[in-house]
Amino acid sequence: MDVWVGGAGSGATGGFNGGGDGGPNGGVGGGGGSDVRRGGSTLGDRVLATYAGLAQRVAQAEINGGGEIPVGNLTPKRDFTDVRDVVRAYRLLVLDGQPGEAYNICSGAAVAVQQLVDAFIELATVDVRLTSDPDLQRPVDIPVLLGDASKIRAATGWTPEIPLATTLADLMATARARVATP
Repeated sequence: MDVWVGGAGSGATGGFNGGGDGGPNGGVGGGGGSDVRRGGSTLGDRVLATYAGLAQRVAQAEINGGGEIPVGNLTPKRDFTDVRDVVRAYRLLVLDGQPGEAYNICSGAAVAVQQLVDAFIELATVDVRLTSDPDLQRPVDIPVLLGDASKIRAATGWTPEIPLATTLADLMATARARVATP
């Protein structure tokens, strides 16, 4: 996702997930600030449906008394960052970022998707089993997506503060609330 903040986009691809110049159609507008490139995978309530959907399938299995949960490829590693940390980074970049500069907003740690699935299963209140679903397999899966947040850290002092375990527990709580509401 490219997010444009402030003046005209630089056209630099920036970030580790590429993209165009962001521009006013790519995200939030505002005065000042910088051209922002968010790398990694953002986790949080209503963000990144793939992982929120997995939490929701676990929550549904709890209501059903257990069961099977279909999954895709669990071997890729991704750089996960809580959406609340990402929003804080955006704010700091609006205040302290340099116009036209690209910044990676990421944790700097690659975590296997399997670890997320394992965490959701540990949070489950019933026994669940994973089943491989070919429909959830991507034709091409990049093995590792990992960012370097040193530039944003140097410019703003930003570092992620919310532990992944907290993010996943919050996602699970949200998923339980959603499946409990008719």
